[in-house]
Amino acid sequence: MIQEILILKDGVPLFWYEVVESRLKDPLLSSGFLNAVFQIAKNELKRGISTIKMGSSLIHLKEFSPLLVVVVGDDDGEIEAVAERIGMEFLKEYGKHLNGWSGEVSMFRDFSEKISRILGRKVTVQRELEDTLNKILSNSPSKKGRGKGTLLGQAGLSQ
Repeated sequence: MIQEILILKDGVPLFWYEVVESRLKDPLLSSGFLNAVFQIAKNELKRGISTIKMGSSLIHLKEFSPLLVVVVGDDDGEIEAVAERIGMEFLKEYGKHLNGWSGEVSMFRDFSEKISRILGRKVTVQRELEDTLNKILSNSPSKKGRGKGTLLGQAGLSQ
Protein backbone atom coordinates (compact mmCIF):
# COMPACT_ATOMS: atom_id res chain seq x y z
CA MET A 1 0.00 0.00 0.00
CA ILE A 2 1.21 3.51 -0.80
CA GLN A 3 1.78 5.59 2.34
CA GLU A 4 3.07 8.88 1.01
CA ILE A 5 4.56 10.63 -1.99
CA LEU A 6 7.14 13.41 -2.18
CA ILE A 7 8.25 15.30 -5.27
CA LEU A 8 11.61 17.04 -4.85
CA LYS A 9 13.60 19.56 -6.84
CA ASP A 10 17.18 20.11 -5.70
CA GLY A 11 16.31 18.40 -2.42
CA VAL A 12 13.41 20.75 -1.70
CA PRO A 13 9.90 19.25 -1.46
CA LEU A 14 7.64 20.78 -4.11
CA PHE A 15 4.79 18.52 -3.20
CA TRP A 16 3.93 16.13 -0.35
CA TYR A 17 0.96 13.78 -0.40
CA GLU A 18 0.14 11.76 2.69
CA VAL A 19 -2.15 8.75 2.23
CA VAL A 20 -1.89 7.38 5.77
CA GLU A 21 -0.14 8.72 8.84
CA SER A 22 3.29 9.75 7.67
CA ARG A 23 6.32 7.54 8.18
CA LEU A 24 8.51 10.56 7.36
CA LYS A 25 7.92 12.82 10.34
CA ASP A 26 9.72 15.85 8.87
CA PRO A 27 9.25 16.04 5.08
CA LEU A 28 11.80 18.85 4.68
CA LEU A 29 14.54 17.01 6.59
CA SER A 30 13.66 13.68 4.91
CA SER A 31 13.71 15.31 1.48
CA GLY A 32 17.21 16.68 1.95
CA PHE A 33 18.47 13.37 3.29
CA LEU A 34 16.91 11.24 0.53
CA ASN A 35 18.14 13.62 -2.16
CA ALA A 36 21.68 13.52 -0.72
CA VAL A 37 21.71 9.70 -0.60
CA PHE A 38 20.41 9.54 -4.17
CA GLN A 39 22.99 12.07 -5.45
CA ILE A 40 25.91 10.38 -3.66
CA ALA A 41 24.97 6.99 -5.09
CA LYS A 42 24.57 8.47 -8.56
CA ASN A 43 27.57 10.82 -8.72
CA GLU A 44 30.18 9.46 -6.33
CA LEU A 45 29.59 5.73 -6.54
CA LYS A 46 28.47 5.78 -10.18
CA ARG A 47 25.58 3.53 -9.23
CA GLY A 48 21.99 4.39 -8.88
CA ILE A 49 19.85 3.68 -5.88
CA SER A 50 16.19 2.95 -6.35
CA THR A 51 14.77 1.50 -3.14
CA ILE A 52 15.65 1.86 0.52
CA LYS A 53 14.15 -0.52 3.07
CA MET A 54 13.46 0.94 6.49
CA GLY A 55 11.64 -1.45 8.80
CA SER A 56 8.51 -2.62 7.02
CA SER A 57 8.48 0.39 4.68
CA LEU A 58 10.11 0.72 1.29
CA ILE A 59 11.20 4.11 -0.02
CA HIS A 60 11.41 4.21 -3.80
CA LEU A 61 13.43 6.96 -5.50
CA LYS A 62 12.86 7.72 -9.19
CA GLU A 63 14.61 10.52 -11.06
CA PHE A 64 12.76 12.64 -13.62
CA SER A 65 15.32 15.34 -14.22
CA PRO A 66 15.16 17.88 -12.59
CA LEU A 67 12.87 16.06 -10.13
CA LEU A 68 13.22 13.20 -7.71
CA VAL A 69 9.99 11.35 -6.97
CA VAL A 70 9.87 9.54 -3.62
CA VAL A 71 7.14 7.00 -2.93
CA VAL A 72 6.85 5.26 0.45
CA GLY A 73 4.91 2.04 0.70
CA ASP A 74 5.10 -1.65 1.44
CA ASP A 75 4.88 -3.24 -2.03
CA ASP A 76 7.95 -2.81 -4.25
CA GLY A 77 6.10 -3.33 -7.53
CA GLU A 78 3.34 -0.92 -6.59
CA ILE A 79 5.66 1.87 -5.43
CA GLU A 80 7.76 1.58 -8.59
CA ALA A 81 4.70 1.81 -10.84
CA VAL A 82 3.23 4.72 -8.88
CA ALA A 83 6.56 6.62 -8.89
CA GLU A 84 6.82 6.22 -12.67
CA ARG A 85 3.29 7.45 -13.27
CA ILE A 86 3.50 10.32 -10.78
CA GLY A 87 6.77 11.58 -12.24
CA MET A 88 5.48 11.53 -15.82
CA GLU A 89 2.19 13.23 -14.88
CA PHE A 90 3.89 15.90 -12.75
CA LEU A 91 6.34 16.79 -15.51
CA LYS A 92 3.55 16.86 -18.08
CA GLU A 93 1.51 19.24 -15.94
CA TYR A 94 4.22 21.43 -14.38
CA GLY A 95 7.43 20.82 -16.36
CA LYS A 96 7.37 24.21 -18.05
CA HIS A 97 7.16 25.94 -14.65
CA LEU A 98 10.25 24.24 -13.20
CA ASN A 99 12.89 26.31 -14.99
CA GLY A 100 13.17 29.54 -13.07
CA TRP A 101 10.90 28.20 -10.32
CA SER A 102 10.55 30.87 -7.62
CA GLY A 103 10.27 28.52 -4.64
CA GLU A 104 6.51 28.94 -4.26
CA VAL A 105 4.92 25.50 -3.81
CA SER A 106 1.25 26.51 -3.71
CA MET A 107 1.06 26.22 -7.51
CA PHE A 108 1.45 22.44 -7.17
CA ARG A 109 -1.44 21.90 -4.70
CA ASP A 110 -3.94 20.85 -7.35
CA PHE A 111 -1.75 17.85 -8.18
CA SER A 112 -3.27 16.02 -5.19
CA GLU A 113 -6.43 15.48 -7.26
CA LYS A 114 -4.38 13.78 -9.97
CA ILE A 115 -2.69 11.56 -7.39
CA SER A 116 -6.07 10.61 -5.96
CA ARG A 117 -7.13 9.46 -9.42
CA ILE A 118 -3.83 7.61 -9.96
CA LEU A 119 -4.09 5.79 -6.66
CA GLY A 120 -7.72 5.13 -7.42
CA ARG A 121 -10.12 3.21 -5.35
CA LYS A 122 -7.54 1.80 -2.88
CA VAL A 123 -7.33 5.04 -0.89
CA THR A 124 -11.10 5.47 -0.84
CA VAL A 125 -11.70 1.93 0.39
CA GLN A 126 -9.07 2.29 3.11
CA ARG A 127 -10.58 5.57 4.33
CA GLU A 128 -14.05 4.08 4.36
CA LEU A 129 -12.83 1.13 6.43
CA GLU A 130 -10.97 3.38 8.86
CA ASP A 131 -13.98 5.67 9.25
CA THR A 132 -16.28 2.69 9.87
CA LEU A 133 -13.89 1.19 12.43
CA ASN A 134 -13.49 4.55 14.18
CA LYS A 135 -17.29 4.91 14.41
CA ILE A 136 -17.71 1.38 15.76
CA LEU A 137 -14.90 1.72 18.27
CA SER A 138 -15.94 5.20 19.42
CA ASN A 139 -19.41 3.84 20.24
CA SER A 140 -18.13 0.77 22.09
CA PRO A 141 -18.94 0.48 25.82
CA SER A 142 -15.25 0.59 26.81
CA LYS A 143 -14.85 3.92 24.99
CA LYS A 144 -17.80 5.67 26.68
CA GLY A 145 -16.86 8.19 29.32
CA ARG A 146 -13.28 8.64 28.14
CA GLY A 147 -13.87 11.62 25.89
CA LYS A 148 -13.70 11.99 22.16
CA GLY A 149 -10.86 11.17 19.83
CA THR A 150 -9.90 8.87 17.04
CA LEU A 151 -8.72 5.41 17.82
CA LEU A 152 -7.11 4.77 14.46
CA GLY A 153 -4.92 7.12 12.45
CA GLN A 154 -7.01 9.12 10.03
CA ALA A 155 -5.95 8.88 6.41
CA GLY A 156 -5.30 12.51 5.63
CA LEU A 157 -4.12 14.22 2.50
CA SER A 158 -1.78 17.15 2.63
CA GLN A 159 0.79 18.84 0.49
